[in-house]
Order: sequence, then structure tokens, then C-alpha cells
Amino acid sequence: MRTITPYLSTIAILLLSSNVGAAVLSSATTQAAPKTVNPSDTIGKEIGDYTLTDQDGNSFRLRDLRGKPYVLNLIYTSCDRICPTITMHLADAVKAAGTGLEERFRVVTVGFDIEHDTPQKMKEYGKNFTASTAHWKFASADSKTIDALSSDMGYYFKKNDTGFEHINMVTVVDAGGRIYKHIFGIDFKPEDILKPIDRSLSGQGPETAGEQGLLQDIILFCYKYDPATGTYVLDYGHIAWLVAGVMIHVILIYFIVYILKSIRRSDMESIKADNPRP
Repeated sequence: MRTITPYLSTIAILLLSSNVGAAVLSSATTQAAPKTVNPSDTIGKEIGDYTLTDQDGNSFRLRDLRGKPYVLNLIYTSCDRICPTITMHLADAVKAAGTGLEERFRVVTVGFDIEHDTPQKMKEYGKNFTASTAHWKFASADSKTIDALSSDMGYYFKKNDTGFEHINMVTVVDAGGRIYKHIFGIDFKPEDILKPIDRSLSGQGPETAGEQGLLQDIILFCYKYDPATGTYVLDYGHIAWLVAGVMIHVILIYFIVYILKSIRRSDMESIKADNPRP
């Protein structure tokens, strides 16, 4: 006990510092957390039965789409960079599906800017990406419906001075109306859409939240929307917080291990002193 006692206060200080380090890391995570449900937490959850209005002014219910998978993406029509790029890649997936598209899946693009994304605007927007709306609807909805739908998806958007901040995301919904997979980013390939559709049709379960969650957490933590360029850029402030928190924990672990080794070495020396060899 005489050997350990001098180190107890030091270890207590280090453990207290460890809590401080954890607080730093927790603070960084809290600052970077999305202001809505994390999309990775919505995998396997059912999309609500919302009523929307298509590009021709006709009402339809999302429940009516069940029986086949469908791809769901949210945009705003006045966006001139990110949203058209995402929709263009979605159109590439539709083209790559080839004949028999109607047997495999459908597509619903929803405008979340309720002030401007009218059925007419959605119709004009849709003409840029497809010649037929038989299996691809460009829809509008009221504020309550948009908020509820985006919450179901874990989709985040917020109005700013130049337009909207939003997650770059396309969602695959299975034939039962449950979220099957989220595809993040703006540079995805047709197979990124078509493979999960085929997986769902073959009866395979969705990827777990953990499998998709790590990527999403990295995207949400490390990147922020830059309205000047209309793109997501690295958020060096949050990254610095993360690195600082990790370094604090590594240093503390090193010193605790060093102290424990010193205690053991001191104990051994004490034993030898109390029991000298004859």
C-alpha cells in the first residue's frame, strides 16, 4: 500500500482529465450532429402513407406504390447545381435499367420548396431528365407532409440566403414501403441504385444501420454545406475537435500504463529489499 498511495492522486487527476477529454469529443459530436433523425437509423422503417400531387396535378398516395420497390429523392427546383446533378445520375440508373423497368421499380422525385415547387414547376423540372412520367413521378406536397416525409427518411434541409442546405441523398424503398438503403453523395453510379433494388426483390434484407451508419456519421461530422459553392466541404473545426479528443485519450492511456508499470517495478524493488538474498 505504501507504494501505491503516492500514485493514487496522479491517477485520479488523469481519470478526471479523461472525462474532460471525453467532454471535448462529446462536444464535437454534438456540434456536428444533424438537426434531424440520422438517416442510418431509419433503415427498415416504414415510410408513412402520405398524399402527394404529381406533375399533372393528380393526387396519389405513397401506399399505392407498394408491391414494387421505388426510389425516392427530395430536391428543390430552383437549385442549379446539386439537385440537378443527383437527379441526372438517377436518370442514368433509370436508363441503365433498360426494358422492363416497370416490372422492377418506380421513381418519385419530391420538391421540398413548398413556396415554389408547384406541380407545373415539377413538370418542367422533370422534362430535363425523362421523356416519360409513366413510372417516374415529380411530386409536390404541403409543408406538413414534406416535414413528415423528410423526418421518416432522416432527410435534412434548411433554408438559407441562397437556397437550401440539404443532405445529398437518394433512398431506395422496398416493396413493403420500408426504407431499404440510402445512397449518399452526388456522384453515384447506376449500380449503386440498381443493386439494392435487385437485392430487395430477391428477398435479401437491408444493410444494417451500423453498416450504413459509419459512412453517414463521417459525412455529417466532417463536412458542412458551403452556400458560396453549392457543395459540401470539409469542416476543419469539427475535425480539429475530434483529433484533439483522440489525442487526449491516447496520452492519458500512455501515462496510466506508465504509472502502473512504475508501481509494479517499485513493488518488485520493495520486495527484493525486504527479502535480501542470503
